[in-house]
Amino acid sequence: MTIKTILSVAALSALVFFPNSDATLANNVQSFKPIQGLSFDAGAKRAVAYFTNKAGQCQLVITLAGEPDRSTGSLEINRSVASVPAGLSQRYENGGRAFQFECANDAQAMTFQALTSVADTRK
Repeated sequence: MTIKTILSVAALSALVFFPNSDATLANNVQSFKPIQGLSFDAGAKRAVAYFTNKAGQCQLVITLAGEPDRSTGSLEINRSVASVPAGLSQRYENGGRAFQFECANDAQAMTFQALTSVADTRK
């Protein structure tokens, strides 16, 4: 198994077994450290995010999973990766919801905040 496969399986396990993360919550802003999973509601899907410090930047990985299709046993999973420079933020949108991830100046922590809902432009 590759490290990406292991981390993806861990992220999906967190969706099923640990729907709430242990990240600190203050004024709707959650802080988390490298490899610490963060679970959140992303519209019709659940999401798990984690990051690693890669060359002084936060390498953010977000995995989305919908409800399993019980008739076929299939599960739709989407994974996105973004490099967020230290001291800057990255906005993520899904299903009419918006989220902001900010990388700390030393890339040893990130903050997460759910933003006001946005209009879903999909038709």
